[in-house]
Amino acid sequence: MSLDHHHQQTGVSPPTPELKEGDWVELLTGYFTGRQVQVVGFPRKKPGWVEVKGKAWLITKEYERQDVRLIRRATP
Repeated sequence: MSLDHHHQQTGVSPPTPELKEGDWVELLTGYFTGRQVQVVGFPRKKPGWVEVKGKAWLITKEYERQDVRLIRRATP
């Protein structure tokens, strides 16, 4: 049973896994909703935010942690 299934039945949010550089996430809000991007950092001046970059992007973008969902861990 997936964590999402548990959430729908109990109304309790699943725990939010800690993100690391190199992890792949899905964007849940904004213009790029649904896009899969890689975590490249964490802005020091914005606690709770994550900096991401898509494969074909020339720049990085910052999103609040709640606005991304972990898809795949970075390979060691």
